[in-house]
Amino acid sequence: IQSVFTNPLVYAQFLLISLTTTFYLKGVNKNFVMSCVMNVNIGTSLFLLYFTGSRAGLILGLGLPLVSQYIKLYQKNNQISKRILQITNFVIIPISAILLVYYIVQNVDEANNLHYLFVNEMVDQETTSNLARILQLSKGAVAFINQPILGYGMGQALVPMDPLNSIDNYYLTMILATGGVGLLILVCFIVSIFNVGKKNILLYEDKQSSF
Repeated sequence: IQSVFTNPLVYAQFLLISLTTTFYLKGVNKNFVMSCVMNVNIGTSLFLLYFTGSRAGLILGLGLPLVSQYIKLYQKNNQISKRILQITNFVIIPISAILLVYYIVQNVDEANNLHYLFVNEMVDQETTSNLARILQLSKGAVAFINQPILGYGMGQALVPMDPLNSIDNYYLTMILATGGVGLLILVCFIVSIFNVGKKNILLYEDKQSSF
């Protein structure tokens, strides 16, 4: 693995692509032996994802079966499935988002003191990683407010983030580089993908066509 992938996070990206492909093939394949092989691959990939240290990758990997079940419910289009989808969309997802925002707000002050905490070895590696991402969001919000319309230009997202030397968030990078205009285009693009997916779910009997 070390001879092929530059770091564990790159390997995590490869595993996520592999998982998505396996879920698709598992849905269209009718061979029992191949289905067993694919199940083993899914379990092994999730196991390896855990050891890459990519928390986002692991969450996305575990979320793929949930997405598949969500699509199944959407396809059934009966009263029970509609009620489950309503609970998911208007209760579970908003509560999860609120808890995430609450966690970020609660740790902003500690994140702003990250350098002091790190130098004095007062935080472990995992906590340092969490606080670094919160610090990026905190500084990124301030930077976006200062340049909300057109941003700082492509390749210039790090300019207002001094002393940070990296941004581990694709969406934050895009927002800082392109501003509100770029954010609007990105949101429209994502919404259009979901709309196509929703139409495919209703048009195709095979859920894999939309997955």
